[in-house]
Amino acid sequence: MKSFRSMWLLIFLCLSNSDGLRNSECPSTFACKMPLGLENGLIKDKQLSAFSAYNNDSSTFGPHRARLNLTIWPPGYRAINGFSDKVPWIRINLGMELIITGIATQGYGDASIAEWVTSYRLMYAGKLKLAYFMDVHGKVLDFDGNQDSNRIRKHELPVPAIASSLILVPLTWHNNIGLRMEFYGCQPGYYFEAWVMFDNMSFTLNHMNTSTDEYKQAASRATEEIHSYFNTVGGYLYNEVLRLSPQPSPQIATFVTAEIAMYCTASSVHSLIAKLRSLIRESAIWESDYLQIRYPFTCNCGPPIVDVQLKHHLPESDIVLTTEGSFKLRTIVTSNCSESSQTQYLWMFSRIDPETTYFSPFLMKRVTDRNTITLRPRLFGPGVLYVSVEVSVSDNVPETSSYDFGFLIIRKPALIVKIVGPASVARGAGNVTIDGSGSYDPASQWLQYRGLHFIWQCQRTCRYFPKAKVEPCFGITNETDTDFSNQRLVTIDVDSLKSSCTYFFRLTVTKDIRASYTEHALQIKPAMPFHIRCINNCAKKVSSKQLLTLQVVCANRPCVTTATFSWTFCILSTNDQGISTWREFKNLTGLARTSVKTTRFDLPRLDAFIEIKEGQKFQVKVKAIDHKGLLQQQILYTFNVNAPPKLVESAETGCKVNPREGSAILTNFYITCLGWYDKDIPLRYAFKYTFSSSTIIIQDGNVGNVTSKLPVGNPAKDYELILDLQIIDAYGEFSTVVIKMKVRPPPASEALMKLIKEAQNEMRNLVQGNDVDKAADMAITILSVVDDNEKLKQDETFKDSVLDIMSGVKIDRLNLVTKVAVITAYSTKRVDQSLPQSAQGNAITLLRKTTKFLQKMNSSATKELQVGKQINLNLVTGIGNVLASSSKDAGSANADVNIDKNMGKKITNDCVELVNSIEEEGFCENPTVITTPYINLTACVEKATEMKVSKLLKGESGIQLPDAKDLFPGDMLDENTVVDVKLVSFKVNPYTWHPKSRNIRSSVLDVSLKNVTSGKPLHVEGLKKPVEIFIKNWQREKEEKEKTQQAQREFFVKPSPPKSIKNMRFHKLFLPYRDAEAGIRIIPSNDVELEIYVRYKIRPTPAENNFETIVPNFSSCLNYTKSDGFFNCLSDPYLFTVSPKITGHAGFHFLGIRYVVKSVEKNSNRNNTRAKRSCFDKNGRRQKRSCVEVKDPPSADNTLKSEFQNGTDVMYDLFVTMGACMYWAVEEEEWTSRGCKV
Repeated sequence: MKSFRSMWLLIFLCLSNSDGLRNSECPSTFACKMPLGLENGLIKDKQLSAFSAYNNDSSTFGPHRARLNLTIWPPGYRAINGFSDKVPWIRINLGMELIITGIATQGYGDASIAEWVTSYRLMYAGKLKLAYFMDVHGKVLDFDGNQDSNRIRKHELPVPAIASSLILVPLTWHNNIGLRMEFYGCQPGYYFEAWVMFDNMSFTLNHMNTSTDEYKQAASRATEEIHSYFNTVGGYLYNEVLRLSPQPSPQIATFVTAEIAMYCTASSVHSLIAKLRSLIRESAIWESDYLQIRYPFTCNCGPPIVDVQLKHHLPESDIVLTTEGSFKLRTIVTSNCSESSQTQYLWMFSRIDPETTYFSPFLMKRVTDRNTITLRPRLFGPGVLYVSVEVSVSDNVPETSSYDFGFLIIRKPALIVKIVGPASVARGAGNVTIDGSGSYDPASQWLQYRGLHFIWQCQRTCRYFPKAKVEPCFGITNETDTDFSNQRLVTIDVDSLKSSCTYFFRLTVTKDIRASYTEHALQIKPAMPFHIRCINNCAKKVSSKQLLTLQVVCANRPCVTTATFSWTFCILSTNDQGISTWREFKNLTGLARTSVKTTRFDLPRLDAFIEIKEGQKFQVKVKAIDHKGLLQQQILYTFNVNAPPKLVESAETGCKVNPREGSAILTNFYITCLGWYDKDIPLRYAFKYTFSSSTIIIQDGNVGNVTSKLPVGNPAKDYELILDLQIIDAYGEFSTVVIKMKVRPPPASEALMKLIKEAQNEMRNLVQGNDVDKAADMAITILSVVDDNEKLKQDETFKDSVLDIMSGVKIDRLNLVTKVAVITAYSTKRVDQSLPQSAQGNAITLLRKTTKFLQKMNSSATKELQVGKQINLNLVTGIGNVLASSSKDAGSANADVNIDKNMGKKITNDCVELVNSIEEEGFCENPTVITTPYINLTACVEKATEMKVSKLLKGESGIQLPDAKDLFPGDMLDENTVVDVKLVSFKVNPYTWHPKSRNIRSSVLDVSLKNVTSGKPLHVEGLKKPVEIFIKNWQREKEEKEKTQQAQREFFVKPSPPKSIKNMRFHKLFLPYRDAEAGIRIIPSNDVELEIYVRYKIRPTPAENNFETIVPNFSSCLNYTKSDGFFNCLSDPYLFTVSPKITGHAGFHFLGIRYVVKSVEKNSNRNNTRAKRSCFDKNGRRQKRSCVEVKDPPSADNTLKSEFQNGTDVMYDLFVTMGACMYWAVEEEEWTSRGCKV
């Protein structure tokens, strides 16, 4: 027998969907006796039906007339008379579920007819159930009907029910069934909550999950237990479990509590609660001392809305706490109470067992008036914590409370994992250590790494084309196990790792059930880092008809000093099974133009040795092998090959020229190409021929036909002219059709001159009509005709006229550039530099337009059509031709009314400016060199950081630059800056108008450095290391060749007594002007020391001279060995310089040489082995060079001739170079030698 304990009863009020709760304060809202709509028409006619109608006239006497108090004729429902085989019935479709609490009936409203129902039964349908209304004992109710036509008979149902339709079954009637009626009730939805606790049923997490068996069984058991007890209790409708919740039992344990919604009529609440109390005491499944009743609504003060801001389901819980520190919980409360309130909060906490998921007894119960509470997770320990807060908001209405709950996860703090190690290392660096000793447990940080377990794993990612591949770290451990160590630090042999790969070392640290990890990336750099740079044929699809050039570029030092490079060429092949593999070409050495052991790889036309298919893939692999024979680095360069356009075979397709023979000027040639196809559209058509060794593009565009004049063909081949017709796809791959034709000169007759004049007029009209292409074609044709006629060739006015007419054209196409460049170079050529100034101006105008257009256009077009170098050659040739004439005019000493010297100076300056504007993209390791009759141009581009001392531009002249760090200030350029380097050698001095120009007999060198990105010149000044310039003297080249063919003279000097000038040897030396410098080099045999004296006009002596020195002078040499003597000299020990600035005079000087025999003691420290004559540094680079011309040694001026005595006399070689280092100061417009040294 259960012991009696005080029963807790908390009463709350609940809101229904319609009528709401009823209590003493607002009784009008509680009645569930409202008429449901027959009398007032809310229930429509179509909702009523019956088994029959009087006289079978349903429209008049049908059930739709069965409405209470209906008086309009016909006043009620009448059934058919005389039926016997049918059960009578009247059905009312309510249209929704309603609680039925009562019924009222009347007879048919015409007393003269006297028809009414005297007894009946009532059935209801709802929730898939059809049943009769019962009494409190469970018996079917028989209702007493009416006794007359108009009096109302009303019944309240002892056991209300929820129905969606009703069926009234008449049992007995007077004369006939006549009926009017109304039903009473309300909408369902009103309930109160009853919290009942299962006896001795501990709460687990599964009881909160509606899909688990535990929840379903407990909920079903609670529902069935209550429903079976209340099934026949008046006012009870049904019940359902809202949730199962953990609640503290009177025995302190946490038991399963069913929060049940008791759906009923409001008037039956108190009787149902009384019945529920009895059930709790009597039932064996409930905790007898626990019952809570809650009403979710009162008239003036409803329960609050509570949000504890935690997730209701554990898997969704997103608040994870550690046992360290504290955490503040905050509840958001929305009040529904109009009463003045005092809000109170009851906090409860329960730990959940991690294995059984049982809820422990609630650890805390704390009532407070604050909506926040601070938790210290350490007090609860690791695990899941259930949190519940119950909030009450009114002192006057104690039934107003509500609650919310959620979960917190408390864990021990995550283990801290730290790895210390290098981010990158180069192969060859030996071993590196990766250290995890900095890892620790925050809960016991003082123990540091002790108590932790370490697991190391590794993966690597290598930059293999076309995508990176992730794989285990082979070479560190075996291929099946990526755990390679359980120590806190590991030592890695770097040489066992692959270069250009990134190794990811994952360290996992574990303790108890916790595990944390971190990763450390170690990049393995090659000992000799390099990359492949594409030099030529670098489009998205590689052309099979062009040379593919690849270059190995090393990061730190010249590649050839680092390693040898092995090149492999492969093609992607697919076998019969559809498997693709790379197949290597074994005879690569025979295919490539250069050795496969070098840093440069030149692959000729691929279509020459393999059939090209569209999209075919090729791969070039280069391996770096160090001097020990070890593989240090491997890089792949993969590319797709583009197939050329193809001709669709047809009689009407192909490339044709009509006519195939004709005359220059007279014949219009029609060139057409039809029927070509390629998927990379649009197609372009480039029609070309060669004139004056240069390629002329007749047209370049999307139109496959053109009508054009053509120049005279090659006279040596019967005036043959070869047309090169190219059909080009969108990526630049092309097919070529070669057509040979004959273009003869027009007949040589008296009419020829007239024909040329007419052609010139036509050219002028074409220019005025903006048909520039045809005008340029006519110009070339005219020039070819004139050049073919010996008589006309002597008349230069034809060329001047062409320049004059063409100077006004607009240059906006590449094919026009090829024509104008040839026209300018061809028309400005003069044997005696006699180009008129008007023609000079016209030529400069054309050249300026052409260079400006080239600067704006994409250089890929000139590369694609292979005309860039020829265009620049013609431009430089034209500029040189104009410059030769303009500089001659500017420096002319004779007065000539046809020559404007100022105009000559302007044109000269324009020429210098133009030649420096010509752009080339070759790298400085292999610069572009353009050689013309008057100007040589050496040009290249280079990264500023890669401009080393060894980068010497090679041509007829040259320059040697200091390192970039010495050449440019640190803030001028960054590592990505590209420098344009130009070296212009003018074979004729362009600046002829200055008086000192007569002393300039060598070529003139112009050096410019420009920032490619900004296009602005780089300002260089204040260098600690000099810029060395090498200048060739073109005018003396022939003289030098003659000198080398003459027998060299040998000189010797006899010993002189100390303090005597006897036996001194003298040479005459001429210093022509004050800026002149004589570099004198004397090399005595066996490095015997000679005394040197120089004096103006008079033979020098040791006592009287203008200059003296000794040779060789080893004072600047840094090293000495017995085998090599002195070396690593900062200056040449055998060279000294004499100039008027030193002696104080220009003109004739005497050079005196004296040999004084030294004593044995003085020579004891000398080695008779001759030292190296050339002064090189340890890297083999020259320490100093001069830009001067070599002269014959001065003749000896000894009066007495004597013969050489072996053993006592000293032979010596004598070389004298005479020159001056001068430069053109632009702002001052003068030649000066300031800061310049030979």
